[in-house]
Amino acid sequence: MRDATIRELHPPPWRAEPIAAGWRVVASNNTAVAYVYAAGDGAAVGTSSSETNPYVRSRAEARAIAHAIAALPTLLASHSSRSGA
Repeated sequence: MRDATIRELHPPPWRAEPIAAGWRVVASNNTAVAYVYAAGDGAAVGTSSSETNPYVRSRAEARAIAHAIAALPTLLASHSSRSGA
């Protein structure tokens, strides 16, 4: 039995959806591909709590990262078609 590929498990297109804690990247079959968390409304990025945790992102940063992840299947497909692979 062969293992399923990423494309089979998480078929494109992928989309970024807002959630309470940040953003979720979802495949066309509604499986979650990634979660990108952001600072809560009460926690401003740049405060002492976020300075000690480099992984805390603003909602805008989390949105940009989630949209970049969601674009990966399209980018990889266009790269493959140009390289002849």
